[in-house]
Amino acid sequence: MIFHIEHSGSQAYDPRDIPGLIITVSECFPPTLEKLHFDFDIECRNQRDLDNLADLSFAFDFGVVAPMLSFSHLKYFNLDWICTSAINDTSFKTMAQSWPQLEHFSFGSAACWMIPPSLTFIGLVHLIHHCPLLHIIEMPFRAYPVDVNSAPFSNTNPNEEIRELFVGMSPIVDPVTVACQLHKLMPKLVTVGFYDWYFTYSPMAPPLAEFDGDWNEVNDFLQEAQK
Repeated sequence: MIFHIEHSGSQAYDPRDIPGLIITVSECFPPTLEKLHFDFDIECRNQRDLDNLADLSFAFDFGVVAPMLSFSHLKYFNLDWICTSAINDTSFKTMAQSWPQLEHFSFGSAACWMIPPSLTFIGLVHLIHHCPLLHIIEMPFRAYPVDVNSAPFSNTNPNEEIRELFVGMSPIVDPVTVACQLHKLMPKLVTVGFYDWYFTYSPMAPPLAEFDGDWNEVNDFLQEAQK
């Protein structure tokens, strides 16, 4: 069973509508739902649009997502246009544990949100640990070095199905170490996608553009590791 809702146009979604919409969906569909896709196309063409991307009222916490945890058979989950910056690693672990059959996961990376994510590299580890069937991941997170000898990293099996990762507007510290961590988790990973084109062509480049070069350095490492 598949659920797909689409919103398009120059206006961003109204954040006041989303919690009620998600509750309605969770009440109308059975736990056997396998594909869930919310499509809210957000454009950035003027100052008002840019202000929306920095507006904290658009950032949803775990309480908004929680009603969907009952869909334990999800294989495809796309909530990519919504700002997920208020969701932390602990909440994200609960999400990953609730959807062990995930194959495609897109979560908050499709728009150029300028609210830094609360998720860290540990959140990404939780996702890979609890969802071993994943082959597509699209999500922003704070890519900082972690202790690879401690849980959850140390007890997470590498996923060799993931060859591309999209991180949107993710901040990064110490790109070489982050690249090593990614390679341990996803040994076949060839490239990390991010919003480099946006920084190049938009006249309103956001502050997170400073991480462009660091993600390029990560990609250089990953490609060299495949040789």
